[in-house]
Amino acid sequence: MSLADCIVMVVEDHEFQRSTTLQILANLGAGELLEAADGEGALAMFSIGRRPDVIVCDLDMPGMDGIEFLRRVAELAAGTAIIIASGLDDDVLRAADATARSYGLVVLGAIPKPLTARRLLQAVGLHRPGIGPPGAAGGVASEDPWGRAIAQELVGVRVRPRVELASGRLGGLEARAHRLDGATEIDAAADELGPAPGPVALAVAERVMRAGLDAQQRLNDGGELVDVTLVVPAAALAGEEGAQARFLDRLTELAADAEVEPARICLAVPDADLAVTALDLLTRLRVHGFGLGFDAFGGVRATLPTLERLPLTEVKIDGDALGRATASVRGAEAFTATVQLLHDRGLDVVCDGCSTSAEWMVALQAGCWRAQGAFVGPPLAPEDVISWLNTWEGVR
Repeated sequence: MSLADCIVMVVEDHEFQRSTTLQILANLGAGELLEAADGEGALAMFSIGRRPDVIVCDLDMPGMDGIEFLRRVAELAAGTAIIIASGLDDDVLRAADATARSYGLVVLGAIPKPLTARRLLQAVGLHRPGIGPPGAAGGVASEDPWGRAIAQELVGVRVRPRVELASGRLGGLEARAHRLDGATEIDAAADELGPAPGPVALAVAERVMRAGLDAQQRLNDGGELVDVTLVVPAAALAGEEGAQARFLDRLTELAADAEVEPARICLAVPDADLAVTALDLLTRLRVHGFGLGFDAFGGVRATLPTLERLPLTEVKIDGDALGRATASVRGAEAFTATVQLLHDRGLDVVCDGCSTSAEWMVALQAGCWRAQGAFVGPPLAPEDVISWLNTWEGVR
């Protein structure tokens, strides 16, 4: 099918960019052009029978974002091919491409803005008609230990301060959930038996988000502008599409209530393999401006190739890796090489388990961005961050 035979729809909220893209397509000889300022408007055209052969779609749009729009297009099983166009980072473009393909859509290209006639023509030229998507496809469980802990109010959240290695200044917090089992605190991210998928995981994630943002807001109100990393159970991200949408809406709502920009909030996942199954949600989080992190890299939970499938902004290196780096020259060299590999991928590197001045120096020399651990500060209740900051004397 030539471009002259194609009906092409441009879905773009920015009027100038939309009109420019339409003009390029007209100059290239597109057969018929449709336009919409958002996903809702584009879907309305589908409902009246205007089904394009190709859609050029932005990602960052008000209301329905581009990832949600593409999911809805896939459900229509319309045989429409997709060109993703966005000014967001390359890793977000790659993740959006993979997400759209996972929906069963034919993706002709994921093109960075500003669009050019050459790139558009190359992408549209890949279209082959007839190749389309496949057919359209409660309460917390009391028998689960985490469900019981929630019901008994035994699930809490600790926040740990993060200090910038180069400056020695407080730069962020990490929030993560635990449940009490007698006198023992069991970490939600490290517990192999839970939280279970569904309401339990979402309930734990809700507590982490609330407590982390509360601690962040307390510091911000006191004049300390800090970031917060929320470590949530990966199962909270891998639910059904409706649950994922509610998760994103809830995080956005809590951020707005706390008057915190999404860019100052990083959502960290502890299991890369499970996170890959939630790639669409993680990509949408990045589209909406949130950061995305991986918790405890360097253990058995992920390899570099696995991490490359996720649109990450931050990686926290496992504390055991720092211990090995401090123990020998070879360990320090391996640790530094890992940090450099992560830097080369454009990731901020946070070092966990920093317990001594020697470990601090190894992390600093390796090029880590921030550190947390006993040498920096203890785990805190959200309401205790201000009193801790008032007595904190900095890194010695």
